[in-house]
Amino acid sequence: MITSVRLLPMVAAFGITLHLAPQLNAAVLAGQVFTNPGVSAVDLTATGSVDWAIWDFTQVSAPFPTTVAATNGKAGGTANISVISTVGGGSLRGSGGSSIGLKNFSYSDGNSPTSLTNLPQSLVFNSSLDAGGLNRGVQLSLSGDPAQEYLVSVWATGFNAQGTMTATLNGATAVTLQSQEYSNSKQPTLFTFTFRPDVVGDLLNLSYVMTTDTTGTNSHVGIQAVTVSVVPEPTQALLCLLGLVGLTQIRRRR
Repeated sequence: MITSVRLLPMVAAFGITLHLAPQLNAAVLAGQVFTNPGVSAVDLTATGSVDWAIWDFTQVSAPFPTTVAATNGKAGGTANISVISTVGGGSLRGSGGSSIGLKNFSYSDGNSPTSLTNLPQSLVFNSSLDAGGLNRGVQLSLSGDPAQEYLVSVWATGFNAQGTMTATLNGATAVTLQSQEYSNSKQPTLFTFTFRPDVVGDLLNLSYVMTTDTTGTNSHVGIQAVTVSVVPEPTQALLCLLGLVGLTQIRRRR
């Protein structure tokens, strides 16, 4: 009789990593930051199988609002991505320039318009700039599923500043990540989080604030887009492979 213990070395030989699912009653939250994502365009439909939202917000003159809804999102999205609101006071504004972080976005399942192909989009940031904008920024929230881990990708940027992204979820340890020091060319930053709430109704809360005012003026940090996808579970193909490996060992013993 061949046990699962005997299969593990053979699975390793195929270059496969098995991830044991954590207990469903424990909240999960982990994050990473990519300060040089190495991409110039993102397909929101491809990376947002559960939901996505984008903020092509271009208002540059007062009066500024304190909340900004996404200018577009996934038709039928289920993550309930919230509006963006302020952190630490102030109000919200956008950018009318072309130097806006990640240059090109695409999607094919939007609410209105339905599609977009490799076009620049703006961002949302706190209207409090320079030293007056320290520890101020933007925030949003979204819902999850206690039976399923989600991967959240946040496309962010900044100008003459450095930002800190903080993610919180009830029952999990908060995650704090720092961006690169942005110059005056608004380089993109990709923050990713895997999360699962332990009860329905608990939200993943994300805040992005300016924590360093570097040289130059008009310092700020902001968010362009958010995508949500499912973290893959072990596939049926993997289970079939395990079965084939076990069958091979049985035949060898005969």
